[in-house]
Amino acid sequence: MHRSTQFKTDNLLGRWRQWGAKGLFIFALTYSGTSQAFVAGSCVINSVNGSPFKLKSMPMQLTDGFVLADRTVFITFGYRKNNKTAEVLKITGGYSGPVNNQTHSTLTVLGADGVGVRTRLYEQPNSYLGTGAKNVLHEILVSDSGTNLTQGVFWLQELVVTNAKLYNGGKVTDMDDNTPMFLGFGDSLGVSSANGGCSISQGSILSTILTLGGGTLPILLPEITTPTCDLGATAIVVGLEPVDSSSLQTVGNRTGGKAFSIPLGNCGKDAKPYITFTDSSNKANRTSTLSLSPGSTAAGVGIAIEKSDGSLVQFGAENASVSVSNVGQFLIGSSTVAGTSVPLNLTAQYVRTNEALKSGNIRADAIFTVAYP
Repeated sequence: MHRSTQFKTDNLLGRWRQWGAKGLFIFALTYSGTSQAFVAGSCVINSVNGSPFKLKSMPMQLTDGFVLADRTVFITFGYRKNNKTAEVLKITGGYSGPVNNQTHSTLTVLGADGVGVRTRLYEQPNSYLGTGAKNVLHEILVSDSGTNLTQGVFWLQELVVTNAKLYNGGKVTDMDDNTPMFLGFGDSLGVSSANGGCSISQGSILSTILTLGGGTLPILLPEITTPTCDLGATAIVVGLEPVDSSSLQTVGNRTGGKAFSIPLGNCGKDAKPYITFTDSSNKANRTSTLSLSPGSTAAGVGIAIEKSDGSLVQFGAENASVSVSNVGQFLIGSSTVAGTSVPLNLTAQYVRTNEALKSGNIRADAIFTVAYP
């Protein structure tokens, strides 16, 4: 008997996988003096300068809490008083309403599912002060003497993944609702300017939270992309040599092996290709014997595909995704370095079935589907 087995391919590649209108009040200034006497003074915001959001490199496995992008706003405050006694300026901040996500202290944004915005304060770069829970972010105490006091504060905004299962990129256009956030600076918290105290506020709500001082909208967030491999061939023909029927006398006998490979190259770093073979003539076939295609004249024989470890390929459905429940699906290998190959080496053989043996020509067609987790 002599026949060739043609393998067709349907290369189904895996794919990648996860903001709205919260308000923000920024900067109400207050001062706590060292005595009960209030000294007349004035509070001002000298400058507000910010940069656009800068995207971070995406990880191989996205998790809740990952910072997708951030930007820094630098605010300078001034306080002028009429004596030279050392005084204490207090800078406070907080959400005036509840955050949407307590775990990550974020407010929800529009245009990107599974994402929120978080704020951190700090006096020096990389010395962040935690946002904390509702109402109070943190307090920064500054002591100085003289007629004029100036204090600068860095405000870090972060776009944070709050639900990695929902995230798939997007375009951040606004905040989700009007829960404000504020920062404060000045003298004698709660004392009006008419009684010698001073305070100042700058309101920012909705999208102005994300653009204060020089930010831009929309903010484009990347989709999740899975590392894959290039399939070197989509139609593979394996020609088997003729064999004598005497080598196929018993059901399950295999003979006439022919080695072949499915080439997968130019793989991305950490690519993990899985493969499933499907019987073209009988897609419900879940055995390890490939059925003969119509037009074959031989009988009592099929085709088995042997892996390099000696086990046989089990046929399954055309699985476009990876799952432990997918019958016949198995891992080809993994690529630890970008640009490498992960070939699949196999051997096709004749295998005796329980039908009456009849010599002739055979053809068997299989579909293979490559998927990625």
